[in-house]
Amino acid sequence: MLVTYVFPVTSEIKVEDGDWSCLSFGRDGKRVSIQKPYPRTQFDWQWDSLTVHSRTPAPKEWFEFEAGREEYDTSLITVEVVLPAEDTEESLRMEMQGFVVPVLQQLISWTRVLTRQYWLGYYGRIFRLQKYVMYMGEGKERKRHHTGATGWGFEYGKNLDATTWAEIGTKLALGARPRPSQVFFCDALLDIAEGDVGQAVLALGVSCEIEISILMQDILAQKDEEFQRLFEEFMRPGFEKSFRLLKELGCDPFRDFDQKANGLVLRLYGARGKAAHRGECYYKENGEKVLITRAGILDYVLAVERLFAWSDAQRMRVCGKGR
Repeated sequence: MLVTYVFPVTSEIKVEDGDWSCLSFGRDGKRVSIQKPYPRTQFDWQWDSLTVHSRTPAPKEWFEFEAGREEYDTSLITVEVVLPAEDTEESLRMEMQGFVVPVLQQLISWTRVLTRQYWLGYYGRIFRLQKYVMYMGEGKERKRHHTGATGWGFEYGKNLDATTWAEIGTKLALGARPRPSQVFFCDALLDIAEGDVGQAVLALGVSCEIEISILMQDILAQKDEEFQRLFEEFMRPGFEKSFRLLKELGCDPFRDFDQKANGLVLRLYGARGKAAHRGECYYKENGEKVLITRAGILDYVLAVERLFAWSDAQRMRVCGKGR
């Protein structure tokens, strides 16, 4: 039985123009097809012509009210599934909750981490439209002087393209999920957009720590069980020592890959500890405090991107698998 689900995603998915093939794959004994996401305004919305067995979307009136609100950018994702289930309300509900919705969530998560569209899945945090009216002093008639509206938010990432779309399809077919380090990185971008530098430093530092830990675990998985046991029992390297240990395990040094990024990542990790325990975002240099501010945090973001690129290269070279 072919069932069509139409999901309104209340965060804009930036998509390249062009006709792409739909994602089509088998998973858990079912056939799945997912069409390229479209903005609501570009979608040929024919509600009555669709066989929609889902509580998402809700009745048409709700959709037009919610998705039509000016502060929400909306994309639509159409998922077709060939189900072995009987055409009963309960069986369709169970298939939706147990299979279709998790596939949709993984699709959005992969789109988020591979394109760096960090806002996806966070429609309730309308950071890109946040504005604050600023007033400076008083005018001649003792009226507040309006200087205009200001906000934060920033542009980052890339549009979803056909190549990335195909890569996401491969990962969905395997049931793969993004690494937690990738998710924390996008969370940090969201924090930066909302002006929360302290939380961004924490998330960036954690993403580095997790990425190094996962890389090490991937390499150790190539070793025999006794080696893995001894490592787990006796080795607890700190963050900086982990880089030296990875070199002993066959990785190229990160500092040789990008010396500037290596220095920034080490400073970032030091600031992460200060932000977590002291509520200040700084590292020590020549005995002096150096604050990480919103004006300079993009340098650290780009350094973490380089760390991920290095980690992927080492994972491919030593373990034979990519991102």
